[in-house]
Amino acid sequence: MSEQIELTKIERELVLQYLRDDNVPLTVTLEEKPVMAEIELNENKTQDIPDYKVSMSAVFPVAIPAKQIEVYDEGIILLKNTSRITEQFLGKNVKIQFYFNRLGLYFNTVMKECSKGLAIVVPQQIFRITEKSTAPEYDFSAAIGFTSSDNEKISYECVPLSGFTMFSQPKWAEIDSKVQVEAKNLLEKILIKIKQENKPISNGVFLLSAVRYLTQKEFTVVESFESQNNPLTIIYADNEKMLVTANKDTDLVLDQLYEGQLNFTLTGNKLIKRTIMLSFKIDDVYLNEDKKCYLVLFENVKQEDKRFLYERATGKIFNE
Repeated sequence: MSEQIELTKIERELVLQYLRDDNVPLTVTLEEKPVMAEIELNENKTQDIPDYKVSMSAVFPVAIPAKQIEVYDEGIILLKNTSRITEQFLGKNVKIQFYFNRLGLYFNTVMKECSKGLAIVVPQQIFRITEKSTAPEYDFSAAIGFTSSDNEKISYECVPLSGFTMFSQPKWAEIDSKVQVEAKNLLEKILIKIKQENKPISNGVFLLSAVRYLTQKEFTVVESFESQNNPLTIIYADNEKMLVTANKDTDLVLDQLYEGQLNFTLTGNKLIKRTIMLSFKIDDVYLNEDKKCYLVLFENVKQEDKRFLYERATGKIFNE
């Protein structure tokens, strides 16, 4: 969870002075991430994209180097010699992020065009975000079960992979900066594949966890991940699905329904547990070199369990 805090007028003036006097790089993202239907995947058609569509490149954060930025007293920021990717934000609501004395700040504005290039106006409201470091209320795990060809009951235990937080929205910044270009290219390939297969994925934010795992070079690997008895780990979970990684010797069958179990154990009292029995549908697989992860959808969920999962994932009251 994060808390949005607006700067005071005096703080805002100090920040504007800082932007004028220092070489400060900025990061530009769309204010609201589009759903899949609003993303134009063909990069060669940028001139013909309807107003409601955005190029796929504009979905990702774009860094603007300090040398391409000039800040005027009126709170107008001029972006000079920008790339085609940056120009795709023209006329759209964007979020501008930067750091002031190691404090992350952002504001929302519209990117416009002027005689000298692209320009953005710093609004009256500038915000800082403080992360609330609250411990998770429940420990989470899952189990995927099936019956083998020789009628043997098999169950794969799944635990979260270290460094990945369940039931929270992944962020691009969590991806190692050294592999962000690789991650972006892989994400584009996955999105193209998803569109070709006409799979509904909403805004696809869970894919950030997928490309983070598939491109990250080193992990703190839990012992069960290397075990033949427990070859799966979880890198994302919400109230409708999870992403499960698998070692090279373990294959899950696409479109197959598996026996499913979700386990929640109260962190402060291991005797308090909640177990949800459901089905898991293996909806997709994402690959990179020798790594793979599966998109697992939750099926046949009881209504009271839907409520529990929704409130656990969103922090909101479930309305039937």
